[in-house]
Amino acid sequence: MTAPLVIVSSFHFLAQGVERLREFQEQAAPSFAKHQLRIEKEITVAGRGQIGDSVNTLEQPDLIQISTIPSLEAFQAYLNDPIVQQLAPLRAKGLRKMTAHFGPSLDLAGICQPVRAGATHFAAFARFKDESGLDALFQFNKKGVESGLFPRYGIRILHLARSIKSVAAVGGLEGDAPQGLIHFAVEDPAMMKNYLQDPEYIALAPLRDATLDSYHFFLGA
Repeated sequence: MTAPLVIVSSFHFLAQGVERLREFQEQAAPSFAKHQLRIEKEITVAGRGQIGDSVNTLEQPDLIQISTIPSLEAFQAYLNDPIVQQLAPLRAKGLRKMTAHFGPSLDLAGICQPVRAGATHFAAFARFKDESGLDALFQFNKKGVESGLFPRYGIRILHLARSIKSVAAVGGLEGDAPQGLIHFAVEDPAMMKNYLQDPEYIALAPLRDATLDSYHFFLGA
């Protein structure tokens, strides 16, 4: 079975940029449905951060969209859709920059949990020291859920994907292309201090951190 594709798109708006994006989405809705493209979450970005010593110097976007589509072939068909191509300049009129990273989703059965309204959402971009990095990150999240550590602090893993390509739809790319794409949520950010001090987290974190080259994230509602 083909793994669905996860697409993480970052938008930097000009004046009226949100309105142009909404017009694009409304008019392109039939093409979204035709190719089964789903916008899973929009994050209005309010801040940035990182795990480890690599400082997140990426320019902070105004909005991040996490979308899914059944396959790479479906995504290519969507991009080649005449209606989408016709409408793309409408969206671009409101953008200073738009980048997209995409790749196949890992199987999160038993790991992905429902998240309540009002949670803070994070879009993270990881690079690894070697090819084992994404699997280590997956195992970190799997153990965090199964052990009860993540549920105890309201941490929800929503998407985890191997990034295979990064593109600039408007403007240019910056920094090194990510190798892992992560979307997670925290239901109560005030609990994060206790989470980071939890002995179970301290014992588990090296599984993730040993293979990380960088882990940069943006967060918001």
